[in-house]
Amino acid sequence: MVAYAWFDDLTYNVGKDYVYVSYEDEGEFSLSDKTLREMWFTYNATSESGVRYDHEKAIVIYGFHSNLLNLTYTWILDAALKGEGAKVDYGYMTAETFTENHLLEFTLKDVPGYFNTNAGHVYGYPKVEVDPKSID
Repeated sequence: MVAYAWFDDLTYNVGKDYVYVSYEDEGEFSLSDKTLREMWFTYNATSESGVRYDHEKAIVIYGFHSNLLNLTYTWILDAALKGEGAKVDYGYMTAETFTENHLLEFTLKDVPGYFNTNAGHVYGYPKVEVDPKSID
């Protein structure tokens, strides 16, 4: 998972096959809030949506976009704009948003080999193209 240093308001619970991401509003204007607010009003997916800026929605949509590919596969984006949760199978992991306990839950699958969606959207050995599927 890509975790940028400017996410000064997120907490991570990391295990062997999972990463849970939580956010707790402490009432301060964070670097994360500033950065995501700029992204919200820059990218058409949110700036033209008619939805008011919401920091938790922005974290879900843009915070892990290189892993979730939200602008290409829009299930999470569409659900987040409605304030709903979504679950997507990326092949090497599943991602679930707005769960009962966390903002995001990434569950990694036991896939042999190296994977990196940032370098061509492939994973595993031999390489397999990422082909996300929404889970109802």
